Amino acid sequence: MITTFVLLILTIQAKHKLKSHPFSNNQIKLNRHTTIEQAPLDNYANIIYYINASFGTPEQVFSIVVDTGSVTTWISNQTCEGCIFPRFDPNKSTTLQQADEDHSINYNIGSLSGKFVQDYVSLTNGNLNVSMKFMLANVFTMPGIKFQGLLGLSSYNDRQNIFEYGYQQKLLETSMFGLNLNRNPQQSILLYNNFSQDYLDQVVWMPNVLNHQWSMKVYGFFINEIDLTDKVTLKNGTIALMDSGSSCLWLDEEIINYMLHRYILANCISSYSCPCNSPFYPNLNIYLAGVKIEITPEHYMIPSVGQYCKPCFSKAGQTTHDYTILGDPAMQAIISIYDKENQQFGVYQGNKLHKLLTFQIIQISMAIIQFVALCLFSYKFYLYKRI
Repeated sequence: MITTFVLLILTIQAKHKLKSHPFSNNQIKLNRHTTIEQAPLDNYANIIYYINASFGTPEQVFSIVVDTGSVTTWISNQTCEGCIFPRFDPNKSTTLQQADEDHSINYNIGSLSGKFVQDYVSLTNGNLNVSMKFMLANVFTMPGIKFQGLLGLSSYNDRQNIFEYGYQQKLLETSMFGLNLNRNPQQSILLYNNFSQDYLDQVVWMPNVLNHQWSMKVYGFFINEIDLTDKVTLKNGTIALMDSGSSCLWLDEEIINYMLHRYILANCISSYSCPCNSPFYPNLNIYLAGVKIEITPEHYMIPSVGQYCKPCFSKAGQTTHDYTILGDPAMQAIISIYDKENQQFGVYQGNKLHKLLTFQIIQISMAIIQFVALCLFSYKFYLYKRI
């Protein structure tokens, strides 16, 4: 009976651990004493995140889009057709080397083409200055788009990003980087270098599913607490791309329609004129391997006309591959870490999913403890009956 009592005590302790386990807490802020390098990002209307970077010698400064969905870093050439200013003047750089490699890029919103060169590139805070290949755009056909350039940070192995160059040139301790995107101006940061083991121990890692994009398996789509995972009709709809270059969420049409028609549009004048805040707007909860990304109306409602907002949703599979794309609204909800060398994506101290991870472990442990306790009790009862 003492054994049974001890097992029951352990069961109660396991239940207490489930209630108090840190995995059930909300997102924890960055450690203030971290030595990770931090480069500030500019935020335009919560839909585009820029970083100031300088190119060449002497430096020519550009404000370029931070894009985890693109492999190529590019800026506008002095002679570019269709590009905006400022433009890079290769004749002014004493360190530029021609690579003699033509290149073109097709986006959902247009295309550009140009040639690769090699020169020095540095980030805002001046702590990283690498010699790397990037493209000078000569033809820019994206009407209405005002990009000065783009910092390519995808997982594709065919081209190196700025942090891989830095690591290769022994300027960095690691090629890993992270993003902490924020809706508040001047509070977003690009993280790199000096990721301590203590910091990395607090990252939930998941394998990269596709070698050309930061991607992961989705185990659940929930609108508030309603499970719509089985409603996904796209062939690859349960694979999500983590793309900081996408301003919106690209979702299965069934999920978008459910959110719009059940909750959002009833509050709106039109699909582009909705109150920016409403208690009736739902949360979109996306469950990855051990992580819950909770996308709130604050994340997915973006400024529209006048004082109104609109939901930032697009239907996946129409102009893109049939993947779910977790753009800026999802990335604002987490601190994301990217490890290209090991092809893995991580979330730092996010809403770690005890329902799929900790909860299952503790529940299994509790079930085993209860089963053993029952067996011991039955055995002792059997012995008692024999006496």
